[in-house]
Amino acid sequence: MKNKKTLAFTSLAAAALAVMSTGAFAQDAGNKGAFIRGEVGKTEINNGTAGVPDSKDTSVNVRGGYYFTPHVAVEGFYGRYYDKDTTLPAGAGSVNQRVTGYGVGVVGKMRLAQDQTANTGWYGQARGGVMKADSKVETNLLASSTNVVTTDKGTVTPYVGVGVGYDFTPNVGVGVNYDYFRGRNNDAYTGAKNRYNSNSLTVSGEYRF
Repeated sequence: MKNKKTLAFTSLAAAALAVMSTGAFAQDAGNKGAFIRGEVGKTEINNGTAGVPDSKDTSVNVRGGYYFTPHVAVEGFYGRYYDKDTTLPAGAGSVNQRVTGYGVGVVGKMRLAQDQTANTGWYGQARGGVMKADSKVETNLLASSTNVVTTDKGTVTPYVGVGVGYDFTPNVGVGVNYDYFRGRNNDAYTGAKNRYNSNSLTVSGEYRF
């Protein structure tokens, strides 16, 4: 069921990017150039690691790129999605999980108004690309006084996102965003490979040069 939902969401985001990109090339080149974007919010990790429940933590993303037109851009980013300690049942110990990632992708942007050439006002946005997600799980077992660290570096996976926002000027805007990717980690006890889903809801500020 999760795989079907993931496929459906990925397809929807890809279709949105395609529609925005098609419309963009028909518009004026207008406001184009570099941008930097900061995002802060919450990420929920639906975890596949035994003994680690699904949980939320504060996430931070930094993105930058270039608008070739007012509607199409490329981006690169780094994100810290999760870094939190969880107490194991019955006081058996604790688990710390850290999830980070970086990647590159394409951004599509469309004005939510009749005038698609405007440089201010409400907009809708979709993005997608490829990222490398890193996961580290550190388990501290009190009964045996052992510390088990398992890492998984190099999970290459697609990411997708959608958002809405408002540009106050041609250079400054804010937004609300939802992003999704599916990563991999190692079970803290068996070392087996597990999959996890990362869902982020963030607010953002963007400056265009």
